[in-house]
Amino acid sequence: DGSGSTLKDIIADKMAIDDGTFDKIAIEETLNVMTTNPSVKVFLRKLSDGNTIAALLKEWRTKKGKIKISRGQFNKLRHKKKQKHVVFDLIKGSTSIHGDFVVLDYDLADTDKLCYTIEMKKTKETDLMMRTIRKLRRNRRNILAKIS
Repeated sequence: DGSGSTLKDIIADKMAIDDGTFDKIAIEETLNVMTTNPSVKVFLRKLSDGNTIAALLKEWRTKKGKIKISRGQFNKLRHKKKQKHVVFDLIKGSTSIHGDFVVLDYDLADTDKLCYTIEMKKTKETDLMMRTIRKLRRNRRNILAKIS
């Protein structure tokens, strides 16, 4: 008569519990209450997966890139070990990167390419995330009332 559960409903409920679908739906609904910004949602989702704030901020500050270098610059970097200050100057002069950064690693891909990994001291994205976290902490009671 349609008033009870069918075998199909029971199987669907069992599958949803096993693969965490209900948890994913609950997290999405909670994130929708907390913010409308997609990048903040990604940050909060990663935070809910167990990552720490410090690790996530470091991930957002870390940038990778490639620049073209001359043959002379290639030879200078190839012969001497750990020339991070030279790489710093090359990146500063050859790219549109503004602000303070630290060279984490570099590699000479070809005779004319330098692959680098840098960590920015401050970025717009990390500032946004920290402002959001402070705002969420300040308005914790209001947000918990909305979620409940």
